[in-house]
Amino acid sequence: MGVVQVRLPEDVSEAIEREVAAGHASSAEDYVLQAVRQYMSAEDELAAEARAGIEDIEAGRFVGVEDLEAWSRANLERARQRLEDESH
Repeated sequence: MGVVQVRLPEDVSEAIEREVAAGHASSAEDYVLQAVRQYMSAEDELAAEARAGIEDIEAGRFVGVEDLEAWSRANLERARQRLEDESH
């Protein structure tokens, strides 16, 4: 296993220690390792989503939006309606 030494700002170091104290990791090293793995996984997922989107566009699987402002207003209204429906 490789060794990497980093200097962290005090607020970050304190946050890691709080997480360890709360039982979210067994040590600061474990916490940082988990965080890096989650970051790497999120990057992999984002790249996969981007590739899928590009493949969809190349295959013609997309909807063109001629009037972006009208499309935005319609989506905003649908979201407002959904929120209103959920509140009742």
